[in-house]
Amino acid sequence: MFSKATVFYNQCRRSVSRLIKYALARRYRLQTRMAEGLRQYRPQAIIAIAACACIYVIAGFIANIFLLDKPNGSRDSLLRNRFSSPPAAENIVIIDIDERSLAMMAEKYGRWPWPRNVLAEAVDKINQAGAKGILFNVMMGDADKDHPDADAEMAFVAGMATNTAFPMVRLAPKNDALSLIPVSAIPDVRLDTKNPPTEGKNIAMLFPVFAEMQTRLGVINQQPDPDGIVRRYPVWWNEPGFALKSSVLQTLDAGKFSGPTHPDRITLNWRNKQGSYTRLSIADLFSADLHTQQAYDLVLRNAWIVLGASAPGVGQVKATPVSPVMDDNEILATAMDDLLHDTYLRMLPSWVILLLTLAAIVSITSLSLLNVKPGTINQFFFIVQTGLTSVTLVCVSYTPYFVDLSEPISLLLLIFSAIKLVSLMESKNFRGIPNFFRLDKPTFKGDVHIAGFSPQFVSEKEMGKLMKLLEKKFGLKNVLKIDNVFNDEHFLPELKNNYQCVIVFDALQRRDLLIESLGLITKERLNDWHIQTRHFDTETLVQSEAFTQRLMCWLVANVNALLESRYERQNERKYPAQG
Repeated sequence: MFSKATVFYNQCRRSVSRLIKYALARRYRLQTRMAEGLRQYRPQAIIAIAACACIYVIAGFIANIFLLDKPNGSRDSLLRNRFSSPPAAENIVIIDIDERSLAMMAEKYGRWPWPRNVLAEAVDKINQAGAKGILFNVMMGDADKDHPDADAEMAFVAGMATNTAFPMVRLAPKNDALSLIPVSAIPDVRLDTKNPPTEGKNIAMLFPVFAEMQTRLGVINQQPDPDGIVRRYPVWWNEPGFALKSSVLQTLDAGKFSGPTHPDRITLNWRNKQGSYTRLSIADLFSADLHTQQAYDLVLRNAWIVLGASAPGVGQVKATPVSPVMDDNEILATAMDDLLHDTYLRMLPSWVILLLTLAAIVSITSLSLLNVKPGTINQFFFIVQTGLTSVTLVCVSYTPYFVDLSEPISLLLLIFSAIKLVSLMESKNFRGIPNFFRLDKPTFKGDVHIAGFSPQFVSEKEMGKLMKLLEKKFGLKNVLKIDNVFNDEHFLPELKNNYQCVIVFDALQRRDLLIESLGLITKERLNDWHIQTRHFDTETLVQSEAFTQRLMCWLVANVNALLESRYERQNERKYPAQG
């Protein structure tokens, strides 16, 4: 039984081995064909890469027109990892109904919700300290039947606190048919004169129970993107035919703030790098300590206040680009700060990014098609990528302008890598690297022309034209360019810079055709070349040791002859013969 298992195991191992060898052989064949194709159609391949990139960019631009709220992960990452952000304004303070407050005030006022006179007293204390405006972020939709006197006190304070805005909640539009509240009855509603709501249009809203609050209402809802992350704030809550004031805008109006105009919806500029807003526990407002009260009065004087809850089970939290959990008061404070100080993010128009991306694609493609030196293309790519990255990070870190060039950066990297791959495959075929190059036949008989030259005397442009001409006359698979015979890791580094060669396998013995081709390209500088013709007089296997050894010997002889000829000409110019 054991021997049968061993035999079966060996058979499986041999089968897998044969399969791997077959796959490798096929891979090398496919690799060679691809390298030959890229060498022959390199310009077309580069143009195809650029065309696909342009189509992708234009398609993305068109998609963004119809998907304005499409989440953008790169923008979130930039906001999280930027160098700096605007500092949180010192005159914006969050009065927090936090867990500490619930614990400290439970003995006197019981569990949440407290009687409304507690919050009424808090609003009164804040106003006595000299606050400019208060965003009251606690919804009181029903009367407290157990504490009618407390409700009366809350109504009285709400009527007196004219610098305070109160929340209203927009319910799901599907409930509009069940509502009895007409749109025109909403305080400060802005009707669209060109497309007004239908007559008798009702809207499902949740209002505070106190009439004194209903004159200064603002929508408290947020508008998360489809992925549930809050990135923007609706300064005006827009719906077909009308728009409602937000709670932040209503607070600024109640506090008599007049600032620059702003869009109906802003992209929030999160304060995530230079501290957060001053946050005071509401329990300390009721402290009997005189020093604490004086400190609070100093902080609240001329401040804009967000009064709301963050305690678990009481407050609301949402995800933002810079934090997976942020309480609603922090978001409202950020929106208020952006409107007060005009720091909301201005997004770069999509058409500008489109033009920059297309310009970068065309530039790097043009350099590649013009056979510019690889070093120059690398420098261009590095400069452009560094420039785009620097502009993106500097703008998002130190200005209110969000210049997100991450898409051009990543796309340019992809195109550069694709062009480099094309050039690498072409170069390997040019140089005759095994598994990337093959001659027409497995055996060869005929002339081998070795034309050595110094690269300092032949430009890249001339070399490109010469290779195309030789490929046309002798065949693509019979022409090689060798530029890596020597490296600079020895004591004769000048060999690397002073010698390259073209090898032409010519079964029909056409040396004159080679010389004619060299003359057409290099004009009257044939002396800069050293041409030697060797001969395989019998059919020799190309992949044999004899073939490579003879070829190497001829190549070394050509190096020697070219360098000796060059040095002799230099000596003749230095020391001319005496007459």
